[in-house]
Amino acid sequence: SIYQSENWNAVVPKSLIDQLSSKGKIYSVMTGVHRLNVLWYNKKVLDKNGIKIGDKISFADFFAAAEKLKAAGITPLAVGDSGIWASGDILENALLAKVGPKDWADLFSGKLSWDSPKVKEALTLYGKILGHQNQDHSALSWDQAIKAVIDGRCAFSVMGDWSFGEFLKANQKENQDFGWVAFPETDGYFLVVGDSFVAAKNAPHGQVAIEWLKAVGSKEAQLNFNKIKGSIPVRTDIDPKELSDYQQWSMADFKKDALVPSLFHGAAATPALQQSIADAVSAFVASKNVNVFVKAVDSASKDNVSN
Repeated sequence: SIYQSENWNAVVPKSLIDQLSSKGKIYSVMTGVHRLNVLWYNKKVLDKNGIKIGDKISFADFFAAAEKLKAAGITPLAVGDSGIWASGDILENALLAKVGPKDWADLFSGKLSWDSPKVKEALTLYGKILGHQNQDHSALSWDQAIKAVIDGRCAFSVMGDWSFGEFLKANQKENQDFGWVAFPETDGYFLVVGDSFVAAKNAPHGQVAIEWLKAVGSKEAQLNFNKIKGSIPVRTDIDPKELSDYQQWSMADFKKDALVPSLFHGAAATPALQQSIADAVSAFVASKNVNVFVKAVDSASKDNVSN
């Protein structure tokens, strides 16, 4: 009801509200929206090695850069998958690049088989990308991987824009020390990771919970919270100039791109299917076996499709 009383229906994108709803009822208030399909890079490392990144990057560009960096003794890709979701995030980026937003929904509703050629192409690509990661990936957390980029030990990282807070904390300057671009072949798509709060129906302090949600959704909170986190406001009535260059880029895309719910951050699949895919990712990181992955996930998908 507070979406109506606070007039949030007019300022929060309908496609996002739909992702927070079930049977016409809205169940949560978002603090902000993170973008998952971002490729971060150490600008000085790339400049030193004669690698220029434009507004877009293709897979051919990325792999050419990776080979050049390897030849210079630099690890191309920083991954910290002590939590396997971090490697899973790279998988969902590769998946989105190859299946696109429409088939993305079909993949998790059971209409598109995990045994399809598009999925196999994405998995082959995923394996190729992992061939350029740091050897100690399983010993690192996601933020330690970002630190490897900040320190110049690695050049790139595929990670959501909570990474922006890490760059900020390390006093890194946008477009001087670090840069970013949409993950290859995902321009026009926005892989959404949302942080949100709910109010329990019979909470002992229910009205206070509602007041908290109103505060979370206010212009003031949306601006000040997201400023330091790297995410962007869910409200479209906040002036982008109040935020960083990165966030202005993200906000502009958020307004026009296809909004796609993330798999590993709990929005695209049922919890059971998400866990099955995480298990398959753990095995794939070691084996790079596409057919074993497909067989395991396709079987789990038939039992656990998402609505």
